[in-house]
Amino acid sequence: APQIMAKEPTYNIFRYALEDDNGLYLGRDVGLYADTIVLGAFGNTNSRTLASEAIVALNLWMFVVHELHQTVDKCKGKLLTDDDGVHSMDEAVAYYIGDGQQTGDSKGHSLYALAEYMGELFEQDEADQTRVNRIIMKLFNQAKLEVSFASACINNPSTHVRLREIVNKIVSQMAVPLLQKLIYSLRKNDRDRVKLYAQSVVPLIAGCSDSTFSFLRDRLILEGNIFNAIDVDDIIEKLQSAYSCLGLTCVDVGTYEGVPACHDKPPQSSLAGYVPKSDISEFSKLDLDLHQIYIFLKFGAFNAAEDLYTMGKHSTLKKLDGGEEIITLRQLATQSARSIVPSFDMFERYFDQDFDYSNSMVKRTLDPNEPTMVSLKERTKLVVTTLQSMVVYMAALQKIYDAIEDCESTDSFRNANAIEEWDRAAGLLIGSMEGANEGGRQGGMMMYGLAKEQCKQFDVCTNSGDAKVNERLITLFYAGRSELTARNCPPLHKAAEKIEILLQIPLIQSTLSLMILNPSMNEDNFGELYAFSRSILPYVEEADRDASQIIAKNIDFRPTKGNLDAAMMALKDAIPKMGVDCDLVGRLDGKSACAKSTATSHTGSFVLSLSTCTVLSFVGVIVTFFD
Repeated sequence: APQIMAKEPTYNIFRYALEDDNGLYLGRDVGLYADTIVLGAFGNTNSRTLASEAIVALNLWMFVVHELHQTVDKCKGKLLTDDDGVHSMDEAVAYYIGDGQQTGDSKGHSLYALAEYMGELFEQDEADQTRVNRIIMKLFNQAKLEVSFASACINNPSTHVRLREIVNKIVSQMAVPLLQKLIYSLRKNDRDRVKLYAQSVVPLIAGCSDSTFSFLRDRLILEGNIFNAIDVDDIIEKLQSAYSCLGLTCVDVGTYEGVPACHDKPPQSSLAGYVPKSDISEFSKLDLDLHQIYIFLKFGAFNAAEDLYTMGKHSTLKKLDGGEEIITLRQLATQSARSIVPSFDMFERYFDQDFDYSNSMVKRTLDPNEPTMVSLKERTKLVVTTLQSMVVYMAALQKIYDAIEDCESTDSFRNANAIEEWDRAAGLLIGSMEGANEGGRQGGMMMYGLAKEQCKQFDVCTNSGDAKVNERLITLFYAGRSELTARNCPPLHKAAEKIEILLQIPLIQSTLSLMILNPSMNEDNFGELYAFSRSILPYVEEADRDASQIIAKNIDFRPTKGNLDAAMMALKDAIPKMGVDCDLVGRLDGKSACAKSTATSHTGSFVLSLSTCTVLSFVGVIVTFFD
């Protein structure tokens, strides 16, 4: 399994969830997690069927998923000819259903029978078979139809894209009987099966939220941590909170006696306390793509990461025909509409007129063949930080200016769309992983989470632990939306400028923390440092070209203290010209993170200049790679 499935998305989410600091699970290679669990079940004297259940829930389940991912990969690579695709789908269905299985019968030994059995208990026995099996069979037929046409994967470049969407839906539905079995076992206080089915399905939640997964792992999976019966309702509610990320609804899982009522998130769900007026609940899930790209790159699954970057998965928008459009990070990185942002020209100039500068950086880094001197850890940090600090950053600004343009339009349809564009900007900056509560939660992947990550180090947190920058950001979003509601457009330009300034502060802080607090950086920091620096260098160059050149001259791949001192002198000269609000940037080691100046204007965004040095620390490794 480690060799066969090592490049596949679902398998790597399990590896990420279960591995310890040494890459092991229960003392063996985490890639062998299913075998390890099954062998342990054979030694269980409390149940004669636990081992066979483990084989179905772990080995067989992941093998069916593997068959599906492999079919998509072969279709993408144009390796499926004649009836190869149909045969591959038939094989996956055969493993899912099993030999001699009767339609709608819960008597059997495979996943289909398990779904029938659990569906009956969860009041989902519809007509001839349970809801989940009916949905899965329909999806299998759709997938089979996609590859049934002659040379479908060879002649039609969109076949593998549609097939991938169907496969993702199948994998989501395949989690249903495992979730049901876990919930059922929790209610029955069957601790052996709670442990087994937690290991079989809870790891999927690591691809949704580290904090939610950690809560469940600590209570259900870790050795020696035995959950308390009084915590069962809280545990089930945590499981329910992950349904949306897993591509499921409360109806998909069903109800069981004594289980807390399940409620899907409302269309206008709060994001870290910001309550949108429009339905951006699905759109705001782009941070899940970013989180899972990190997971895939961590294990060297470059193809899985690139597929998620280019084809997306979690973020969608409703189309006029009632369908859904998947929003991808690559779309955001390459949209021509980004030019609506006044500062976009500055970025394009800085990156040698490369209109798709951030996409170029991501695509080259995702190519495992170049540059060979950049380690996997560097690549991972470089890609993730670029997506966070450059792609999402500029996309959010684009949405803000789209909203302003819609407000100023004479087209009534565009006027009505302005608030949704404004809310989408907030959704991009906050993300779904922050949750609903004011101030969010740990593990956010977007700019909001970045600001929280840095505020403690720079002593700029609010009393509640949120970043002061975030507090001001949310206030500006509410104020701007009020102006949009009243169609009072002129003040929006000033609000947009203030938002852009605030967004630069966590980028500055991140750069400073990597550079100043870690002068003898290890390779883990180079990629992150490079990307954060690149995200603000266009602003630095615009403010003080001479200072930028001095920094470039003195900061190389592994800068010495002398290099850093010279660069910092140049930066201190440049900061007053940038008008940065030093109070919001904060303090490091009891000293202002900014040079001595009176520049504390709200218009100042260029503490970033300091981060300029950062950018160049990484240049020695990849200057020819990106420039």
